[in-house]
Amino acid sequence: MTDPLKEVPAEDIPDMLFRLRNNFPLAVHAHEYLQTILKWKKKKPDLQMAILAPEGDYKLGIIFFTLIGNEFNGSVYCHDDKETSVLQKALMTTKKVPFNNYKMVLLTCMTDKSFEALKPVLHCRTHNDLVYWLPWYCAREMEIHLPEGVEIRPLGPEHADEINEIWPHRYPGSRDLIAEIITLNFGLGLFRGSSLLSWGIHWFYGGLGVVQTLDTEKRKGYGRAVVEAITKKLGMMQIDVHLNIASGNKVSVAFFKSLGFRYAYTSYWAGSE
Repeated sequence: MTDPLKEVPAEDIPDMLFRLRNNFPLAVHAHEYLQTILKWKKKKPDLQMAILAPEGDYKLGIIFFTLIGNEFNGSVYCHDDKETSVLQKALMTTKKVPFNNYKMVLLTCMTDKSFEALKPVLHCRTHNDLVYWLPWYCAREMEIHLPEGVEIRPLGPEHADEINEIWPHRYPGSRDLIAEIITLNFGLGLFRGSSLLSWGIHWFYGGLGVVQTLDTEKRKGYGRAVVEAITKKLGMMQIDVHLNIASGNKVSVAFFKSLGFRYAYTSYWAGSE
């Protein structure tokens, strides 16, 4: 019996990405995540990744993921009820999605239809977040309001220890993930001299992540300046900017709305964290 999931052919990838773009904002996360791992594959040809669809047809729903160390990170995208039904059936019998072989499993920012395809086969912790986004042509016009006495500079992997130390989602091995993503994507930090005070990273799923400011340096406009700088940089790279905000976090919603970000959808996350 042949496996119902097959790799999406390389020659179909451009059309798949074009189709996703035509379904923004619901597909913004899937599009940017896929763009990111495709870029990684060019940088690291030995990267273990897969973009799978029923019979290899991306118009029947897709699941994509990377396998790095003990971590399975990925997402699912279904455009409509038909895709949800077909992909769900394929996921129930496939041998190509090794959820159970990995200690750390995380599937990110799924739409409600996408999550429905996954529910029968992945039994783990779930939660909801709000996804906000800003088109790249708006992001590139972002003004950066930098307070006096500080500057914004690129992060390097050497900053991973400081960032991981106060990251609320840290886990054994997360320091290495942070260092790797800074290298593969980029991060920006706000510094006073050599002291790192605030930061953000173009995160593994292609969005804005790990935005934090030291407790002693909050309410000084530092976090805003970092977000503005990263948003502008992504816009200049013609990357649509998106991020997730915990449901009920009215302060963050108001902040990102003030910068021009727009509500995209309410997402589902599933994972072993």
